Amino acid sequence: MHKLALMALISIAVLVAAQDDATKTTPERCKAGGSDWYNYARDNQPMDKLSIDEVGRRIDTMAQCVSSAESGKDQSAYMGIIATYALEYRRRESHFIDRHDLWHTFLAEDAAGKR
Repeated sequence: MHKLALMALISIAVLVAAQDDATKTTPERCKAGGSDWYNYARDNQPMDKLSIDEVGRRIDTMAQCVSSAESGKDQSAYMGIIATYALEYRRRESHFIDRHDLWHTFLAEDAAGKR
């Protein structure tokens, strides 16, 4: 299951790298967004109130911030935020697979090399 979270993070990194410079965030926006989103999670706000698109947008934005961070401390903070929201993303994927009883299908396809 950790492989799925790692695959999600790698996919996000590839998507971020493919974006053009016009969509890159500024250090100021990174710090403001990072602070707001960290506080949202820290204060135990209900993550299920956020759409999956919003969760993904926050992950994507923080991934951009990691690559443009001015310090290792900032990078580390942004990675922590990514991890928090990536876990929520993964939790929802898992619940979807559970709700629709798709684990056996998923495992069989993975064993067959469909990745």
